[in-house]
Amino acid sequence: MRILVVDDEKTLVKGMKFNLENEGYEVECAYDGAAALELAREGRFDLILLDVMMPGLSGIELCREIRTKAMMPILFLSAKTRDVDKAEGLANGGDDYLIKPFSALELTSRVKALLRRSMVYQPQTAAAPPQTVQSGELSIDLTTGAAALAGNPLTLTETEAQLLRLLAQHRGDVLSAREIYEAVWKLATFPKIGCRGTGGVWRFGAVVCLAAMGNADSPASLLRPPGSRDRARAADRAGTARVCCRQPSAAG
Repeated sequence: MRILVVDDEKTLVKGMKFNLENEGYEVECAYDGAAALELAREGRFDLILLDVMMPGLSGIELCREIRTKAMMPILFLSAKTRDVDKAEGLANGGDDYLIKPFSALELTSRVKALLRRSMVYQPQTAAAPPQTVQSGELSIDLTTGAAALAGNPLTLTETEAQLLRLLAQHRGDVLSAREIYEAVWKLATFPKIGCRGTGGVWRFGAVVCLAAMGNADSPASLLRPPGSRDRARAADRAGTARVCCRQPSAAG
């Protein structure tokens, strides 16, 4: 992450740069408001440490200018200790206020807290492009779980959509029934179902061909008893797509 340090006290700037770089941050420095404004306009910073009292453009004025273009966290640094001074800095776009002199530990702790909050609450400026998996005539939007077969949207329950998305994300992988239950039905324990293969590992083919399946809101519906293959084939002939899954043989 990139941090811009702005202060006219060069010795202090040198110390802050050293401590922040030791924490793994990339640090740029400026010693007056005009130079800092140019850097802020040219490069993207994740955080700005900004002295309040500087010659020329003050920290308060610089903060107002930056806020017209960017919303990264700004931590004011100042020897002013009055509550009214702190309030002025926060009211003009600052996110925190650190009184000089301060320790390296307090500085890095404030920096980490501000960066952590900015990552959690950072607004989304643009929607992420949808991630789509295409398999034959079946298309699956991994972001929303929406699916279409031959261009026709499929009506799926929430559970069916979650199951379809899980299989699409793991095409060609071997998934245990427990992994499926935990990912889709959020079950903490594996259910006891009187069906051969319970708890075993199923192999889902490289081509995901789930489009819609009956009773998918129950995890038991995925455990097909012996003889269900013919019924599944009949469903296929009737135009109903299904999960392509099979139990591996004893040899494989």
